[in-house]
Amino acid sequence: MKDERKEELEGELQRAANDEHVWKTFMEHSGWAKLSAFLKEQMDLRKQAVVLTPINSVGQAFSQEFYKGECQGISTALETPRAQLEMAQMERRIATKSLEIEDEPEDEVASEFAGRLDGNPFGGSASE
Repeated sequence: MKDERKEELEGELQRAANDEHVWKTFMEHSGWAKLSAFLKEQMDLRKQAVVLTPINSVGQAFSQEFYKGECQGISTALETPRAQLEMAQMERRIATKSLEIEDEPEDEVASEFAGRLDGNPFGGSASE
């Protein structure tokens, strides 16, 4: 059972490390820099259309709400790579720590939690 759990954790660690590499490489790519700059420009244009355009009819209000939705979608697209990278980093740290715990001998893990709070062995203290 312990070997199966260790293999599972090693697989999780490998997947997380791979995801971390993919997202980091993606964000460092010049294509992402160009796309993110373009998306930011598009979002700024839509924000200006909402902020600077007075509403004279219900149709214009719906149009502004549509622009707000587009801005939210663009914002989500811009934040997704960073969020995915952070998630992969967190998953890698969790898998690494889980493997460290899994590698500890069972008697060491048990001894950390065994014994009375006062440090005396079970069955009474020396003074009893």
